[in-house]
Amino acid sequence: MWRADRREAAGDAPKHLTRRLTAVGSPGTSLRASNDRNRPTFGPSHPLEAVLRTLGILVGVVGVTLVAAFFVRGQPDRPAEPPRPRAVTASGSATVRGPADAARLHFTVDTFERTVPLARAKNAAAVKTVREAVAAVKVEGLRVRTTDSHVRAVTSREPPHEVTGFSVSQSLALVLTEADPTRLAATAERVLDAGLANGVNADGGVDFFRTDDSELRREAMRKAVEDAVESAKAFAAGAKVTVQEVVSIEDGERGDEPVFARQPTGTGNPFFGGGGGQAERPTFTAGAWEVTRRVRVVCRY
Repeated sequence: MWRADRREAAGDAPKHLTRRLTAVGSPGTSLRASNDRNRPTFGPSHPLEAVLRTLGILVGVVGVTLVAAFFVRGQPDRPAEPPRPRAVTASGSATVRGPADAARLHFTVDTFERTVPLARAKNAAAVKTVREAVAAVKVEGLRVRTTDSHVRAVTSREPPHEVTGFSVSQSLALVLTEADPTRLAATAERVLDAGLANGVNADGGVDFFRTDDSELRREAMRKAVEDAVESAKAFAAGAKVTVQEVVSIEDGERGDEPVFARQPTGTGNPFFGGGGGQAERPTFTAGAWEVTRRVRVVCRY
């Protein structure tokens, strides 16, 4: 409901007409109109101005939200840190020994002549003699193969260090098997003696080993893991906690070594022959074959 007031004073009426419209029941809301129809003005509480103000606020909020979303989306996502596992790590090792059932012998024959062909021919004859002597021992299953052969020039000790000849050497490897350690040692001794007495003059040796150590390796694995778990339990007991389960097992370095005893008699070295290939007789004791396993376990507590 609107109320219109007109005021016209005779004699002092203004040249323009002023009309005031007041909304009944809406204090402070007014609309003033003048005879200048091209410049309408609105009061500070006009509904249109409130709408515009609200629209501006909404636009600002939306803009700020979009900018914030852009910057937040541009940041890389940081993964949440996983909880620290309640675990203890320990190492363990075990060494298992078993009797040797094979022997490996090493022979080297070295010859010297003034020319390479003569040195080669002499060396071939000497190696043939060694092979025949070893074959005469009649060892069942004995295997012989050449592992190395080379030629080197020999020079004089005095200047001008001229070449005086050539040295040819050939190395042999012999492998024999025997389940009984005592017989194995005795057979290896006879074969070594035959080689040293018939031309082996640069190197001669023997070591004992086990042809199949898979059973020993598995036993060493079991004992190494048991040792590591006991160590983990000891760590946990020191921290007043209890080991619940084994989380992982990691295989460590492996070591397989031959262990053997060599007990030569006399004063000579039984592994090196003299100028004529003669050497004192050695006495062997076939030793054990060792398998060592190392592991690392992680246990949850």
